[in-house]
Amino acid sequence: MSYPSYPEYKATGADWLGEVPSHWRVTRLKHAASVNMGQSPDSSDYTDNESLDAIPFLQGNAEFGLKSPTAKLYCQTAKKHAHAGDILLSVRAPVGALNVADREYGIGRGLCAISPGQRTNRSLLSWALSSAGPAFDSIATGSTFEAVSSEQVENLSLTIPPSNEEQTQITRFLDYQTARIDALITEQQRLIDLLKEKRQAVISHAVTKGLDPDVAMKDSGVEWLRKVPEHWELVPIGLIAEKVQTGPFGSQLHAHEYVESGVPVINPANIKDGQIVPDNYLSVRDDVVLRLSHHKLSAGDLIVGRRGEMGRCAVVHEYQEGWLCGTGSMKISLGDKVNSNFLSELIRTSAFRERLKLESVGSTMDNLNPEIVSSIKVPLPPKQEQIKIVETLNTSMRSVAKLLDKAVMGIELLRERRSALISAAVTGKIDVREWEPPVSETLPQSTPSEETPA
Repeated sequence: MSYPSYPEYKATGADWLGEVPSHWRVTRLKHAASVNMGQSPDSSDYTDNESLDAIPFLQGNAEFGLKSPTAKLYCQTAKKHAHAGDILLSVRAPVGALNVADREYGIGRGLCAISPGQRTNRSLLSWALSSAGPAFDSIATGSTFEAVSSEQVENLSLTIPPSNEEQTQITRFLDYQTARIDALITEQQRLIDLLKEKRQAVISHAVTKGLDPDVAMKDSGVEWLRKVPEHWELVPIGLIAEKVQTGPFGSQLHAHEYVESGVPVINPANIKDGQIVPDNYLSVRDDVVLRLSHHKLSAGDLIVGRRGEMGRCAVVHEYQEGWLCGTGSMKISLGDKVNSNFLSELIRTSAFRERLKLESVGSTMDNLNPEIVSSIKVPLPPKQEQIKIVETLNTSMRSVAKLLDKAVMGIELLRERRSALISAAVTGKIDVREWEPPVSETLPQSTPSEETPA
């Protein structure tokens, strides 16, 4: 849907605002609101427990991305406070992230609390700040992490309609339109979740029950498997693997030996959705590879995360041969009876992941060792049937992948549409003064902070 423009515009001199309606005022944030920059108290003043004389304390950007801030610390002597309804702005990476205080908080130096003045609608200010990303990007500085100063925040250029009625109408328009877009995004996300569930169910059935619905079944004697095809074997991984080996211990590979653009070292974090994704900064020189040559990966090996999240697994491809198995990983070199892709798909099923979790050891983090993995029994069809199952899954999963890609792209387009609509409305590129919601539709719930009339 297209919206009309205002009759006349004027230049602002601010790149992120561009031209704005001629009757709107161009000002600085400090003239439209009060900005209270956070300050961290002494470390001895923090506590993990709420008490009568302690208030929740927000450190900074970790509190964003949630509907309401979540405080993990409390403080008795917070030097700076945010009050209920204040707009919370992250002044350290990610600079510009927003939330709204639902109660009183102590705030650290990663945040500032913004309270609108009498002439500024609270919701409109929240919408305007949410679209000010380009402005923050242009002023943020820092080598370790980006940040903005209190002066930079206070001097942020803003444009505001002069009348309360026009401000309220813009927030009314944005509340409605963004709620519609958010509902569509939720639908797309629900579709993605259903597709992933379907994909997991199809894979799990294929690698534990086979492709023939009429095949004779037998009791496996393994609780997580139950029945399997009668002609399948049940074999411990240790009997079908030529080697099950963990990566180097910490004393064998030190942090200072990592370099940029060397030979990749593959840790659990580098195993994502059945693929190996190397980190250019987690690699080593050739002399380190030579010293740790028995940890090199070969084509056809499986690399499995042995600690943390269970079930991370991928097949090593030919171009990845010679990369190193990392400290947190384990490599499984398979014999001729097993197709690597078949076993990889089996390990990544939810049932097998749960089995690994049950078998793992460790008080602070789940951990696997070669003895545990080698002892776990797996269902094993004949080699040709393994290959057939993998080929069939590849074909069916391609169609699911296309649907997933389409849904993800749909969400990205909706988010882009949402951002563009907010930016256009708060900078006056569209005129919504005469806008009314369709009479046939129910007005969606408001999404930003509570509206406070001037």
